Amino acid sequence: MSRSGSTITAPTGSFTVTTTLGPCTSGSSLSATVNAAPTTPTTPTLSAVSQPGCGGTNGNFTITNYNASYIYTISPSSGVSRSGSTITAPTGSYTVTATLGPCTSGIITERNCQCCTNHTNDTNLKCSEPTWLRWDQRKFYHHQLQCYI
Repeated sequence: MSRSGSTITAPTGSFTVTTTLGPCTSGSSLSATVNAAPTTPTTPTLSAVSQPGCGGTNGNFTITNYNASYIYTISPSSGVSRSGSTITAPTGSYTVTATLGPCTSGIITERNCQCCTNHTNDTNLKCSEPTWLRWDQRKFYHHQLQCYI
């Protein structure tokens, strides 16, 4: 416990504060309770993107460590919908955060690629294996689906 001016910094617990001046102590006291710090939500982890098909407009991915107690924010949000852990979104890159009370998780970024739109009549179209693009606890991952003829 420490004091600086009129501010007392204390760990979690209940405390009684009295005032002392020389040999005299105040007759009344003040009780204070310091609550534990709120828990910061876990940074969302996301599954591989289920890419839109050729000519499609939306792909989807899931929050694999979904917690119904969290409020999830997907940005940008235009055209995005979420049902439980599943996020459906148009082409683009998205950040996902989780909030619990006053605390917000780290940011995760997901890229939802629609690379087949120029090849809707091409029957020989093949797509490569997906890789990742996301930032997660000081690691950078790349995700991109490449389509070719």
